[in-house]
Amino acid sequence: MATPELSNVLLRLGADRHLERERALRSFQQCLRDAGGRPDVLQQLSDVVKSLLTSSKWEQKVGGLMAGKVLVDEANLPDFDNLMVSECLRLLEDSEVRVRLAVGQLLRSLAAKHGVTIIEQCQERILSSVNDHFDREGEGSRADSAFSSGIITPSGAGGMPSQPGSPGSTNLLAALLQTSYQPLVPGVGQLRHGTEGWKCLETSMKAFQQLVEGTGAAVAPYITGDVQDLLYRSMHHPNRFVRETAHFTAASMCEALAGPQLLEIGQDLAERLADGLSDNWSQVRYAASVATRTFFKCIGHEEQHRFLPTLTGPMCLNRYYVAEGVRLYSQETWQRVMGTNGRAQVAKYIDQVSLSHQDTCTGRYHLCAGYNACSASWQ
Repeated sequence: MATPELSNVLLRLGADRHLERERALRSFQQCLRDAGGRPDVLQQLSDVVKSLLTSSKWEQKVGGLMAGKVLVDEANLPDFDNLMVSECLRLLEDSEVRVRLAVGQLLRSLAAKHGVTIIEQCQERILSSVNDHFDREGEGSRADSAFSSGIITPSGAGGMPSQPGSPGSTNLLAALLQTSYQPLVPGVGQLRHGTEGWKCLETSMKAFQQLVEGTGAAVAPYITGDVQDLLYRSMHHPNRFVRETAHFTAASMCEALAGPQLLEIGQDLAERLADGLSDNWSQVRYAASVATRTFFKCIGHEEQHRFLPTLTGPMCLNRYYVAEGVRLYSQETWQRVMGTNGRAQVAKYIDQVSLSHQDTCTGRYHLCAGYNACSASWQ
């Protein structure tokens, strides 16, 4: 392999355009296959990856992570693999989201290749990142609140209401008017977007998801009670992207814990899956639908009846959901779980199903769609 050709691949892997980096990655892959395991060429290719990862440009770091994944998948270079683990942990909280996503993909390849060794090296760091960024900076300090600003004190608010004409009533009215007309600053308080300010939380959750999926069933001993609690909290997180990733991770956890271990936490998990199946965002509902199908598959047909009271209502309703992907996936899941006994199961758990439908019809965002779906499901 000529050095100029490798230099060309190096430049293209760090190109500004995504399409050019993808083409360069195919060239890199072809170079690896043409090498036939020659140590000198493998060393040159690994040097290309190391050079890209030391760059300050995010495009080159992404290219290096992509190429590193190819080497991990197709070559046997233990020292290089160890270096990639270190690089993944170093770039886990990189300022560029595309770098952090590429880290997760590389971690999945490393976990699939080396198993629990990667979990032992990386899980603590990744979960620490999730915990550190689980709450936004300044969250909970309501700067636009009348109580926090001192206009209305908690003790005054909790006391007896002032009588009309009294000095207290004048002060209260003035405070309420001042609060009502107080300008709101974009990006803070009520005007702060639900997906803003979480830094690397979503990508760290995705990295953990990739780690679990790559390790497979061998990850079961590492899904401790603390890990489960963190996952449960993430399934109710204010950021919808975090909730979506948490539900996909729950599906992977079901695969790893299939059998008695999953049954032990089955009810807790089923209750959270029911919440996900009723989420306001269709992407979260879809992720919860995937996790629910995986859950039923992994607990076995004989034990499914234990969790039908909790899940039948939202599963039934999602067969008529407005988003086609959720609707079709839910219809297939219903057929797999219920078979030809769907009506009988709805009748058996009619109280729980009715409550689920009632909650949907009174929901804030899906009132019309929920009403139509409820009407269709009862026909």
